[in-house]
Amino acid sequence: MQRIVVVEESTTLRYILCRGLERHGFEPVAFESPAAALARLMDRTSPPDFDGVLLGWPVVPSEAAHRLLACLSDPENAHLAVVLLAQELGDSLVAWAQERRLSAVVPWDDHHEAGGTLSLLLKPSTVEPARGDRGIRILLVDDSHSVRFFYHRLLTREGYQVESCADPAAAFELASRGDFDLAVVDYFMPEENGDRLCARLRADPRTAHMELAVLTGVYNDEVIRNCLEAGAVECLFKNEAESLFLARIGALWRSILAHKAAEAGRSRLEAILTSAGDGIYGVDRQGNITFINATACRILGIEDTQDVLGRSAHEIFHGINRLGHPVLPERCPLSQTYARGSVYAGWETVFRHQSGRLIPVEGSIRPLEESYGHAGSVVAFQDISERKAMEAQLHWQAEHDELTGLYNRRYLERALEAEHARCQSTGLQSAVLLLNLDRFKYVNDTAGHTVGDSLLMEVSRRLSAHLGDDVVLARLGGDEFAAIVPQTDIENLHAVSEGLRRLLHETSFRVAERNFRLNISIGAAWLGRGSETAADVLANADVACHLAKQGGRNQLHVYEPEQDMRAFMGRDLDYASRLRDALERDAFVLRYQPIVATQGGSEPYPREQYEVLLRLDDGNGDLLLPGTFIPVAERFGLMPEIDVRVVARALRELRALHTEGRNVVLNVNLSGRTLSDPATLSRIEHMIQESTVDRTCLVFEITETCAILNLAAARGFIDTLRLLGVRFALDDFGTGFCSLSHLKQLPVDIVKFDGQFVRELHRDSSDRAMVAAMNDIVHAMGLTSVAEYVECDEVLKALRVMGVDFVQGHHISPPVAAPRPVSLARAPASVAAAAPDMPDLPVDTIH
Repeated sequence: MQRIVVVEESTTLRYILCRGLERHGFEPVAFESPAAALARLMDRTSPPDFDGVLLGWPVVPSEAAHRLLACLSDPENAHLAVVLLAQELGDSLVAWAQERRLSAVVPWDDHHEAGGTLSLLLKPSTVEPARGDRGIRILLVDDSHSVRFFYHRLLTREGYQVESCADPAAAFELASRGDFDLAVVDYFMPEENGDRLCARLRADPRTAHMELAVLTGVYNDEVIRNCLEAGAVECLFKNEAESLFLARIGALWRSILAHKAAEAGRSRLEAILTSAGDGIYGVDRQGNITFINATACRILGIEDTQDVLGRSAHEIFHGINRLGHPVLPERCPLSQTYARGSVYAGWETVFRHQSGRLIPVEGSIRPLEESYGHAGSVVAFQDISERKAMEAQLHWQAEHDELTGLYNRRYLERALEAEHARCQSTGLQSAVLLLNLDRFKYVNDTAGHTVGDSLLMEVSRRLSAHLGDDVVLARLGGDEFAAIVPQTDIENLHAVSEGLRRLLHETSFRVAERNFRLNISIGAAWLGRGSETAADVLANADVACHLAKQGGRNQLHVYEPEQDMRAFMGRDLDYASRLRDALERDAFVLRYQPIVATQGGSEPYPREQYEVLLRLDDGNGDLLLPGTFIPVAERFGLMPEIDVRVVARALRELRALHTEGRNVVLNVNLSGRTLSDPATLSRIEHMIQESTVDRTCLVFEITETCAILNLAAARGFIDTLRLLGVRFALDDFGTGFCSLSHLKQLPVDIVKFDGQFVRELHRDSSDRAMVAAMNDIVHAMGLTSVAEYVECDEVLKALRVMGVDFVQGHHISPPVAAPRPVSLARAPASVAAAAPDMPDLPVDTIH
């Protein structure tokens, strides 16, 4: 069994490719990355015993992928058949395959043809070595020695292989034992004339393939007619010019080559029919099977072709509907197409396997025409079970949350529209609940996102089991859920909400050897009332949930239109007042999260580095996270003043740390409003000029989304402060639609990759490809790369392999109250450190 290396980063696609190769009789050997396959091919201690390579070419190929391609181009690997599966057939890939002998490029959409392509590439060559320059053999028969000598020399000089003999009996014996393409026979010979020899050669199966020409010195109608009737295709005359004689032989030579090419094509078609990846069968007009190939037998579970020849295809495997119920021939589209002799392309149906199971297939039907008319139909079909399974998986993913398996926002909105319309048409009353876990951000910030995700999955399982199948439960994002409770009233709504509240509050969740207790705030809104849309109802439930939190958390609040909207608007006004008061009291608190070099602290940062994170002291012993107050500060125009205060605090902290002899760099975040405010720019510029700290130790972080809102203002802001020696980092890189364009236009020094690409890259090949490509581009521009949201050791190792310069995240260290050095060698231990953002609150109890 021939062994094929399969290289594909996606686990699902790798499994599909291996299955496809097994069906073609290959033994697949799977590798999850080009680097792993390359290491195996270059292992000289144990030379690989592979026959071919099936390589899924990435959309953004890594350096390892290019090295693997170069390795396959080496002469020592020239014996390997190579098939590249590519999303786009780029010129460079096609050129590579054309230059390499045993190579092909196949579009990903036609991945099912990869096995058949490898079979053709690995099939031993059937082309015989050329017998001469012309490539044909001629048998020359003439009783005259001088004539034989003359034409033998003439033909040999032209590159033909020639053997000659003097009499018809010897000629027939030689022709029946040899492999000649053309016989040139003298017409008048002592024993029998040339037309008799031609007739014998044409009648014998061993020599019937030969082209025949008669050579004569007499131009006579009867001689010519006798020769043609005997099977000769040309009359050659001994007295004609050599050039004309050779021209006639040349015409016969071209005809012979054409016949050979046609025969080779027929042989290839026969081989393709036998080894084709598609199932192929033929039927007569009555639908009885006339031929069937091996692939069709394998798909349908037919062990012996003879068992089905002459029998009805409708009765054996396709006389059923998609549910497997019998269908009459007159109602079967395939049987009707056979009878009409028409074309039927692009159909999908199910065939019945010999075991009884149903196989989804797609195919086409073409009429088979013979000289006397319609002789039947040829059917080509494919087993699309894997494609259907993938479509079902994609459909599931489109409607479900990947982490928890619950419905997602997209599905909820459609279900909400349908339930809302039903309530309005029937007068029934339903409700939507918006559920938010109280203070869940503390889990992510202290225990890390991996623990937080595990906790969310367990909470989702328990909520789903408690609510049952009648309630649509969806995860909207983060720690926010929504549920549609059909046909309910206020009493039942309170009962459902109380059950959910007690389910979480009275249950201990054990994750990563730690116990958690959770509380939940619930907002409810009625469906089918008034002129509100389904989207309005969901927004009302969101307002109600906020009010439940504001009222003390761990409770239900049912939306009351006029009262709650005023309360919600009042909440924002109250928050704005609290923020102004915090500015006056200097109640903002800074936290510091280390940014650590992956390679031990090489240039350009041979020093400690931290990102400055903002918290707000709420006056009750709790620190509020930015997501709680930043949106309000943005709406009320308070962010520039907050940014100025943070910059001033950061400069004072830097001066104190440098006085202690510590070489520290601080990264400070700036808001979009600050970037476009000239007055704030002047204040920050003045503070920096007045400070005595090393200005290269101050880095301003701006997000890509904020910068592109006013690109010209952002560039002016950056240019002004960079003249003072301050450096800039572009945060959340990759979120914009034109990230590379923005990177060219913004004069930054550091690029921080968006955490959505980093957090799961050890599990997601697309994320790995994105981060690797962004890192290569950043380095090509001479900039420094930083990866945020490093939550586990697998992600850290992957980033090191990619060559990312710096890393940041809970796996390295959570935000801490004061800058303290952290090394990667002791990073995992830091995850278990005390939670700086949760004063007076146990880590394992989240209320």
